Amino acid sequence: MLANFITPPGAYSFKTAFDERYAKYSPGLLLQLDNLELLDNEFIEWADSCAAEGHSMIERLWREKRSIHSVNVAIGGKLRRAVFEQLMRRELRKGNQL
Repeated sequence: MLANFITPPGAYSFKTAFDERYAKYSPGLLLQLDNLELLDNEFIEWADSCAAEGHSMIERLWREKRSIHSVNVAIGGKLRRAVFEQLMRRELRKGNQL
């Protein structure tokens, strides 16, 4: 199963799931091959797998790269900004990249 967010002119793959008992048949790979048909849609100019960088299976199928940046903006008063700052420190401490 695969969930995509279709947002013309683009599409984002959100979640891939399959029954592990069938792993030897490469259901994830077959699903992604079918998923490339998104690009046949006249309203979709590009699609993003949203896979982690270096994903061995996705890297073979989705060869083009695009940069995605995350921006967090604190809004509100001093208390909200302080909470935001703490949350950002915690996120960065876990090794996540912004």
